[in-house]
Amino acid sequence: LVWGSFFGIYAVELTDDGLAVKKGAKKVQLAANRMEGSYIVKHNGYFYLIGSSGTCCAGSKSTYHLIMGRSKSVLGPYITREGKRMLDGAGDLLLKGDSAWAGPGHNAEFVRDDQGHDWILYHCYHRSNPAAGRLLMLDRIYWNDWGPYIRDTTPSITAKAPVFY
Repeated sequence: LVWGSFFGIYAVELTDDGLAVKKGAKKVQLAANRMEGSYIVKHNGYFYLIGSSGTCCAGSKSTYHLIMGRSKSVLGPYITREGKRMLDGAGDLLLKGDSAWAGPGHNAEFVRDDQGHDWILYHCYHRSNPAAGRLLMLDRIYWNDWGPYIRDTTPSITAKAPVFY
């Protein structure tokens, strides 16, 4: 179980049925007081902790963005590409706003399509119409030798759709 919001991100091991904390399990802090909406995905032997940093709910002035780190263990320590610890507040940038979109973040899930491509769901505001509220977004995740990335680290205006048979 992973939880927390701007007062640290924590994890604890649950029983196999997920209904209780495993006997003897200890709460472990994964990241400092910089993020919320955390999500962990495993890829090629690494765990990637992704979370939202900044302000989420200020319309076109939202500064929300996604940061991440990786670890060989689900319980950390999570580090950046430069070796800085998420426990110390560090995080590599995965997604940020641009001139069209504000506050992209609060990723909810990675989804793999039937062609083996990964996609990320998140929300953000369209700067030209922030009154529409937070809009659900979908972008393709690519992988390099370090980990996941989104082209240009910004939301797509247009893109190919995931393929599901």
